[in-house]
Amino acid sequence: YQERLSPQLRQRLLLASYLLVIVWLNAYICRQVFFIEFTGKMNSMHGFWIAMARLAGEHWYKPTWWPYWYNGTPFEYTYAPLVPALTAAIARFSGFSAAHAFQIVSGGVYCFGPAALFLMARQLTRRAGWSFIAAVVYSLSSASALLLPDTRWGLTALRDPRRLYIGFVWDELPHQLGLALVCLAVLFLARALRNQKFRNFFWAGLFISLALLA
Repeated sequence: YQERLSPQLRQRLLLASYLLVIVWLNAYICRQVFFIEFTGKMNSMHGFWIAMARLAGEHWYKPTWWPYWYNGTPFEYTYAPLVPALTAAIARFSGFSAAHAFQIVSGGVYCFGPAALFLMARQLTRRAGWSFIAAVVYSLSSASALLLPDTRWGLTALRDPRRLYIGFVWDELPHQLGLALVCLAVLFLARALRNQKFRNFFWAGLFISLALLA
């Protein structure tokens, strides 16, 4: 059976398998968040993004005064519009509450980041195996803690769940989404520079534009 598969098809199946493992691993880590509405972390901005998704209404379509941000501001100047927009879309089409939809977005972004890193690394290096290892290491460790430790520097900081903490406790979800979108933009830009096809330039520009909205 394997002999009847073309090398290109085998490569695609291998990439799909790598992606499924990466997504499953991260989904397993944050599995609880897909079934809750609130984390109980009152020191975050999650409530504000949920409120934007629930109350924005006509604000998405025309400039309107938004009274809930710093005593009022034009809606288009509010912070990080992409996450609330995704939340509102999921709530509208799924029937879930805005709070539940926001948690789904949070879990989706948590899984999306390592997957985007894998795709970018594979495009740049042409080494699917090593790119998979890099994505798994990113999923299970906190390399950023070596550069910017929370307390004292030490190798034990690698075991800290920093990405989980800043995504579900603090306010870094838009930045995590933006980072993942930049990875996809780099992927398509590398393809565009290699084959000079317009569609790759288009996708690179689209993902950069979305990253600026995150």
